[in-house]
Amino acid sequence: MSSAISDAIYRAERYRDLAEECRRIATFSITTKMRKHYSRMSVHYGTQADAEELGALRKSPSGRDNAAAQPDAVTCSKGMREGRLISG
Repeated sequence: MSSAISDAIYRAERYRDLAEECRRIATFSITTKMRKHYSRMSVHYGTQADAEELGALRKSPSGRDNAAAQPDAVTCSKGMREGRLISG
């Protein structure tokens, strides 16, 4: 496993831990404003974790980005909206 991939996995785990911590804080927050704030932060950190994991999965064994060979859902859905399929 390359260093870039292991770093991305470490960051993803850290973001997941932060998301869980924010969920716990939201649960015990007294005001609605604070519950909403920490809930949003939890979603944000969860999204960051997903992005880090996706980035790690897209790395090829040589450490180069393999995104061109694997079109993502955003690219595909954009192509479908435009009436064409975008391939990598």
